[in-house]
Order: sequence, then C-alpha cells, then structure tokens
Amino acid sequence: MTILLIEDEEGDLKLVTRILAHEGHRIIGVHSAEEAIDLLDADREHPEVILTDLRLPRMDGVTLARHLKADPKTAAIPVAAMSSHIESYTVAEMIAAGFALILPKPLSGRTLPQQLVALLA
Repeated sequence: MTILLIEDEEGDLKLVTRILAHEGHRIIGVHSAEEAIDLLDADREHPEVILTDLRLPRMDGVTLARHLKADPKTAAIPVAAMSSHIESYTVAEMIAAGFALILPKPLSGRTLPQQLVALLA
C-alpha cells in the first residue's frame, strides 16, 4: 500500500516511515500540507491512504483534510489524523473534516499498519 505521510517533525516522520515500511508499505513523506497538495495536484503520486499530523506549519491537518475531501481527485482517499494534541478538536469536527481514523500520539508500532490497512476494507 502507498501511504502519503505528512509530518513536520523529522523524528516522527522517520519513526512512522520505519514502522510502516517494515510492514512492506511504500511511504511518501512530506513536511507540510502545502507539499502534500502540490504533490497530489501534480498527479505524480497516487496514495491509497493519507496519514497527517494535525499540527502542521501554516495549514493544519483539519484544513488539509477539508481541502482533500473537497477535491474530486482526492475525495475518495481515506485520510487519517495523528496528533498528541487531538483534544484541540472535537471528534465531530474531525469527522466533519473528513478523517476516517483518528490516532493519538504516541502511535503504536504494533497496531498502526493494521489500522491503516483497515481503512481500505
């Protein structure tokens, strides 16, 4: 499975990439919502799942999810949120933004791959 991972913290980006790559997934890692949008708009990559941190520079993860769900090219791609600051948003706000999965940090290396695969079921 190809996963677009949006995480501004380099250490977290490397950790999540390592966890998912170990399970055989292909990871496309970017550091901002804008980078993700540019990548998807260029039609260079076609991820099956998007995993984004909520707290990102400039555009946050909730705004990104709303943007992705409003775009016909990306609306069908499941989007998962991860953050140590999930309490900053209500579950209703996150679901309304289009998140299919909400994951609190720290992430579980044992269950994360299965949780993302389940989004495609």
